[in-house]
Amino acid sequence: MKKLNKFATNIKKENFKIKRKKGMSKKKSQKNIQPTIFEEKKVRRIWENEQWYFVIADIVQILTDSKDVQGYIKDMRRRDDELSTGWWQIATPLSIETAGGTQKMNCANLRGIFRIIQSIP
Repeated sequence: MKKLNKFATNIKKENFKIKRKKGMSKKKSQKNIQPTIFEEKKVRRIWENEQWYFVIADIVQILTDSKDVQGYIKDMRRRDDELSTGWWQIATPLSIETAGGTQKMNCANLRGIFRIIQSIP
């Protein structure tokens, strides 16, 4: 539980600190992909529609230390019917740079991340 509280506090602070700079075009800000560090692990994020979106798999991996993150997310959705029903309102597929090139990955804004964290036992 301490890990979850620490992560939530970190995200809140960072989300409010970072604003789009004056003169930065919308196009440039949408391409702004920056990893952030939490407990010495990278969390990929992208600035989209005037807010940060975080890669869901990165968040779940850090908080659960799961070896099979996608399987854990599937199990989490199966256990929580409300999460599963509203999944596509929470998860937004966005293009993220990875070691293998650009890939579409499920991302969530701050509100969505908090909803997912609630489902982690």
